Amino acid sequence: MKALLINECDYYLYPETIHTLEEFITYANTHMGRLVPMRMLKEDNCVSPFYVKEDIKQYYINPSRIDTVTEEEVTLLSKEEYEKALGKVVSNVCISCVYYNEDGLCPCEDYQEKLSLDGKCWDFENDEDDENDFDGFDLGDE
Repeated sequence: MKALLINECDYYLYPETIHTLEEFITYANTHMGRLVPMRMLKEDNCVSPFYVKEDIKQYYINPSRIDTVTEEEVTLLSKEEYEKALGKVVSNVCISCVYYNEDGLCPCEDYQEKLSLDGKCWDFENDEDDENDFDGFDLGDE
């Protein structure tokens, strides 16, 4: 689904009556100096571009504070779907990491904040090279 990346740092869902970037720009320009309701995609328990539906928070933003806005592709999953997909990624990615130990434990522990569902991990390192060859999962497969 499409989301708005505002000021190159926070992702928001489109307001309910807005469906394109052009419509949002018009909306923002007509609401300058006023607080408008927006639903922010929080990254407390996930890594972009994958988000947990239950973590979406209502915020009020002032459109006059928007410097940049782009449209980006994101994936929204329920908490249960996200955790299930993350478990598959952990078992495939972490085992190749130098930090993973013989007891099957990764010292990172905060997978939700470092490991993306596409297999990219902020702390991943292996002995051979710095690239992770994991191609990710098709989230439609069960």
